[in-house]
Amino acid sequence: MGLPDQQAPGDIAQNEHSFSLSQSYKEALEERFYDFDYYLIEFEQSIRGLRAGAPVEYRGTRIGTVVEAPANVIINGKPAHFKNHNTAVPVLIKIEYGRLYHDNDLAKEYWQTSLNGWVNNGMRASLKPGNLLTGAVYVDFDIYTDAPDAKLEKLAQYDVFPSISSGITVLADQVSDVLNKVNELKIEDSLAQMQATFSDYQGLANDMRDLLNQKDTQNLPGDFNQNFKKMTKSMEQFEVTMRQFDKTMASYQAGSQFNNQLQQTLQEFKRLSEQLQPLTKGLNEQPNMFIFDKALPADPKPRKQ
Repeated sequence: MGLPDQQAPGDIAQNEHSFSLSQSYKEALEERFYDFDYYLIEFEQSIRGLRAGAPVEYRGTRIGTVVEAPANVIINGKPAHFKNHNTAVPVLIKIEYGRLYHDNDLAKEYWQTSLNGWVNNGMRASLKPGNLLTGAVYVDFDIYTDAPDAKLEKLAQYDVFPSISSGITVLADQVSDVLNKVNELKIEDSLAQMQATFSDYQGLANDMRDLLNQKDTQNLPGDFNQNFKKMTKSMEQFEVTMRQFDKTMASYQAGSQFNNQLQQTLQEFKRLSEQLQPLTKGLNEQPNMFIFDKALPADPKPRKQ
């Protein structure tokens, strides 16, 4: 016999007290989280792969369990998600305070007094892949500073927690969107324009060289007027070419529309890479996470008192 870590012994059992038995020590540990609150989460994406019993986590720490996916909440004799113009899929979860801290009362007070502040600061629920081979997913809580403003809503007797769309599909869409914006910058057109400008410079230099090498130019004032006209024309061409070059280079300078678009696109790449970091970190820590479920800590072993 033994006790879970950091759990104090209970009262001495009285005669004829009934004890519930579990199939395993692991199940017994799961069933001890008797103090919890239910929450609804409405997802604007597919919940395929989400099953009852899936973990609910905050940055890798389990804090609850999925109860129903989709949730069967009845209001006035029909499912709550049958509301007009509502495309979200509801999921029922429970936050188990014993998972936050071994003192249930202290953990519950901390959660309930902090929750509204967390939501105001960008705390959202999302679906994350646990096993890409089986398609299993779990619910993850995290802080998203750029998330749209939201607050806890009420549906039937449940608080509704705000969510954001996530997952590999969303990341792929974001990559595609960023690449499309890069294509719209028309970098190739700008580079081609610059190449043409440099070609004009080269042609102008050749014209000036030919002009200076002519005998008439070297024997001024022979045909001075005629050569002067040619030189003037070449200088006019030089001025036009210079203006074109300045215009082309200005499009790359700080504050220009092209530069602003490029900076915005680079910022989107940065945000996208930050979103990919948890996935790459998980792959580094567990390369087979796409095949097997996310590795969990080993079950505690019973110990004698």
